[in-house]
Amino acid sequence: MNHYKLAKGMAEDIKGRFGSEISSIVLFGSAAKGGENDESDIDLLVVSKQHLSKGLNDSIGKVLSKGVVPEVLNLTDVEFTRMKTLGSPLYFSIRDEGIKLC
Repeated sequence: MNHYKLAKGMAEDIKGRFGSEISSIVLFGSAAKGGENDESDIDLLVVSKQHLSKGLNDSIGKVLSKGVVPEVLNLTDVEFTRMKTLGSPLYFSIRDEGIKLC
């Protein structure tokens, strides 16, 4: 199962549901580095104007039905900026290794 394609489809689904609420969606972790295997999950960062809920659950369910577990981190624009300002190791990992999907 191609994790990148699943992540891209999930990102497009989320963007379609929320439109301009979405600032960016970034694939990170092993799938972004090309090191995923059949047991790997899909790590997505969804940065949005406000926290999202139901629509994310629907998108997660679609990927789960394909046998892959998506791990979605939803941060607001303010929270993401704060993560950067604080020098979060996760921020730098996403910045350096992440793949922007939309």
